[in-house]
Amino acid sequence: MVIPQVTILMPNYNYGCFLRQAIESVLSQSFPDFEFLIIDDASSDNSPEIIREYMDQDRRIKGIFHKENVGVIASYNEGTALAQGKYIHFMAADDYRYPGFLQKCMDTLLERPELGMCFSQYDLGDGEKRQLEKCGYESDGSTLYFSPVDMADAFLNHNLKIFAVAAIMKTSLVAQHGYFDPKLYYYSDWYLLNEIAFFHPSAFILEPLSYFRIHETNFSNVYRRRKETKRAALRHMLVKLNAPQNRHYKEQVRKSALLTFIFQEHFWKMLFNPKYISFWPYINQKFPVKERLKRSIKKKLGIIPSIINKVPFRQGQSPGD
Repeated sequence: MVIPQVTILMPNYNYGCFLRQAIESVLSQSFPDFEFLIIDDASSDNSPEIIREYMDQDRRIKGIFHKENVGVIASYNEGTALAQGKYIHFMAADDYRYPGFLQKCMDTLLERPELGMCFSQYDLGDGEKRQLEKCGYESDGSTLYFSPVDMADAFLNHNLKIFAVAAIMKTSLVAQHGYFDPKLYYYSDWYLLNEIAFFHPSAFILEPLSYFRIHETNFSNVYRRRKETKRAALRHMLVKLNAPQNRHYKEQVRKSALLTFIFQEHFWKMLFNPKYISFWPYINQKFPVKERLKRSIKKKLGIIPSIINKVPFRQGQSPGD
């Protein structure tokens, strides 16, 4: 059996309206050495028929058809275990890839086999519009290389962002770092990719090569609106980071200020939690604590006590420093 260089893994649930564009964007790639594993998660629309139609046209497409819905994360983990490719790309059925995505990423990975991952810039929008997801680097088509030590600085000072929509990684690393954690819900890919970046060298192509479609039934949007689920995911993330075996990852997350979004949403709970005092010097560079204190107290009391103006926060300082 010929082993493909890369597996493209795409779960689908009732995205028949987007499915053809997603599949065509893969089949039109100039890099041919891939298997395309599509997992239909018990769709009730015409998705199974569309997938089978393309399976008949291209042997690289392999379909798995669930009788019961198990969810996106379980489908990703199932597909990863079945993947034949040395490298893997996770794709959503409502997104699509621009011409050159596979070629440019795979050329980079094959030229430098020590790399654990290659990712690019990407666009996002509602299907009609495109907007570049800005990350602090110009889109000049060049490629940047990061060692694990470099990543924290890139996240902190250059607003670097890594998402599965634009990343290809070694399949073995997904298993090595624990697959997608279902308790993290829509943060599961974010957590996994950042962990890989903190332990293995990566490449970043400064060109948008992928499109992330935003709409009401996005996996991330659906769960983001469920407050209890969102809180449970964030609590679980903090529990994972505080586990002894994740000490290195936690330290890199601390230095990169990746948890700024949690500190913003749970400001008062995090502010005086002794576990996270050491996070604040880095968080403060992206999320000025003094200004948040002013706004919070003004909102609660209708005034800005003069004492807040005397709080000695400077750039890079935090409570407890």
